[in-house]
Amino acid sequence: MGNSLTVFLIEDDEQILFMLNDFIKSRFPHFTVRTFVNGENALEAINEMPHVIVLDYFLNSKEPDTSNGLAVLAKIRANNKITRVILLSSQEDPSVAASAIKMGAYDYIAKNDEAFLKIETILHHFEKHLVIQNDTINKKLVMIFAGLSVLLITVYLLFKCI
Repeated sequence: MGNSLTVFLIEDDEQILFMLNDFIKSRFPHFTVRTFVNGENALEAINEMPHVIVLDYFLNSKEPDTSNGLAVLAKIRANNKITRVILLSSQEDPSVAASAIKMGAYDYIAKNDEAFLKIETILHHFEKHLVIQNDTINKKLVMIFAGLSVLLITVYLLFKCI
């Protein structure tokens, strides 16, 4: 079992949302996956600090009063620079992809036959990165606590001699 990442899926097409959710859960059963049909609901839960967000570009295709993917991305980036956001869209215009990346998207994936496999590859990368990052943090913490232990013992011995 690998590390557990939290993934938010934000997609207004419920059929695609269901398929993507099923795909990710089948390949990463240890991940926590939350689904949202609009950006507003996802933004209400953003304090859960998901590791990854897969965000539809045309989020307002079914509900015109809701925010589109770029607007949601801007709101995410206003308060959260850490979460990786993957923009998923049927729009294959390179200028739209470039705008999304400039706004802070980690990647821009066109909805095609290979989209889910590309998402899987990215999630594997994030999972591996989390393992490396956690190992590095754990090693640093061990070194810090070892240093503190030596310091505390030295202070104790100094006070004991006084």
